[in-house]
Amino acid sequence: MQYYTAMSYANINRIAVIEPQELFIDYLVQTLEAGGLQVVSATTKMEDAELAALKLNTILIDIAGSDASAFATLGRIRKAAPNARLVVFGGNSSSAWRAGAWARNVNALLTENDGPTDFVAAARAA
Repeated sequence: MQYYTAMSYANINRIAVIEPQELFIDYLVQTLEAGGLQVVSATTKMEDAELAALKLNTILIDIAGSDASAFATLGRIRKAAPNARLVVFGGNSSSAWRAGAWARNVNALLTENDGPTDFVAAARAA
């Protein structure tokens, strides 16, 4: 059994994974937990109230698509969890799309070229 002091418990990185393809959720959770991180929620979609209530340190989200709705989703998540680190993967690797994501206060962008250690490092940086 592991015990945490108030100080160390406060430093635990609480992570939510939002992955629209259910097939990949377990892989992402296992990858993050193998890296010593605490995944408190993993789902295909999450409502704003849930995001706010979880008091997350990090949100790891797969943004499928590169249109205006992807940017609207990022803006909505940022508004619901303004203090959470927002780590985005998927989407589009074009410079215009990346600039649009950065403009919505994304903390990290990962691409299809990034591997499991990159995901853990980006989530851990919160």
